[in-house]
Amino acid sequence: MLKQFKGGTPGTFGEYFTENWDGTGYNVVVVAPTFPNPPNPPNQWGRGVGSLTVDYQNTSTVFWGMMNKYKPIAVMTTSRNKPDNDWVLEIGAKNLARADWALLPFNNGRRPFIGGGASDPASAASLPNAGLTPNPNNTNPPDATRNADPTTNDEMGRKLTDDAKAIQQLIMDQLNSTFAPAALFAKRDTEFQGVGFDNYVSGFAGYHALWYNAWSNSSKAGWHTHVGSNITVANASAAIKLQLEVLIEWLIDN
Repeated sequence: MLKQFKGGTPGTFGEYFTENWDGTGYNVVVVAPTFPNPPNPPNQWGRGVGSLTVDYQNTSTVFWGMMNKYKPIAVMTTSRNKPDNDWVLEIGAKNLARADWALLPFNNGRRPFIGGGASDPASAASLPNAGLTPNPNNTNPPDATRNADPTTNDEMGRKLTDDAKAIQQLIMDQLNSTFAPAALFAKRDTEFQGVGFDNYVSGFAGYHALWYNAWSNSSKAGWHTHVGSNITVANASAAIKLQLEVLIEWLIDN
């Protein structure tokens, strides 16, 4: 789905940078793991290979490294969804207790970084945890003092901004007018991601996107997209390109 963007310049985090993408005047940066196709054993995709892999700590390291490097004005994360043709634009993401992120076999138990700690990549200069220390009593994510492993779980999360909701609606309208429902159906989720088996990678990556958007003064939108695994590669590739085009058109107008 994202291979179409790999014609750009490789970066230090395994990303690909394309200047003035498609003549829009906007730069596009894409990073994603590569998975075996078909998976071996069947239905077990594993961590993937490449700079970014399905791993809590690796995700945070690559994500915050790229945010610090590029300071994007919009962030979209994606992940595989259920075996259907739904293209699901998420409404928000929960910041669950560290113990509640699903520790699936491919993750090897590497739990999220402690927020504000020395090992936390978000504690680098000019990032949201810079100069802060963990605070297990803070229950207002994405406050930078929030500990990634609080002693009590809460249901706090990040919701979409009004701008992101408006962009999502434009995207859904475009996708559903372009694809027959049997090939791809775009919709907005009705619940926060971050429950059940979508905790990782979807909930974790999605929360990073909303966290950055809420923290950054330059960012105008951020959310997560679930891509149904029954959508063909060709349709998914066309859909993500269309989603990006709609986003850029909105950014130009706003």
